[in-house]
Amino acid sequence: MTMTQRPVTAGRRRLGRARRWYATAAATEERMTEDGIVLWPTSVAHAKEAGTTHTACGLWTYSWRTMMDLPFPLRRGRTQAAMCPACLLLVKEGGR
Repeated sequence: MTMTQRPVTAGRRRLGRARRWYATAAATEERMTEDGIVLWPTSVAHAKEAGTTHTACGLWTYSWRTMMDLPFPLRRGRTQAAMCPACLLLVKEGGR
């Protein structure tokens, strides 16, 4: 299977609940904060719903780390990671 982009059809709203997007990235590192050790993206951060295998922009995330404590979009100042512009647009528009 190749890593190609495709429209996301998985992750539809369940039981009328709003979608929750988390940050996911191909490369991460652990950082010590006042809250303890936290996983941070060191590559481009994408949006991903828990239980799905693709980002909002359609990338396959099989070997990526999902940071359940980092909601997407990331708050500026909390991390220096770049955010995927396609994921940002899709999340702000309410997903597909």
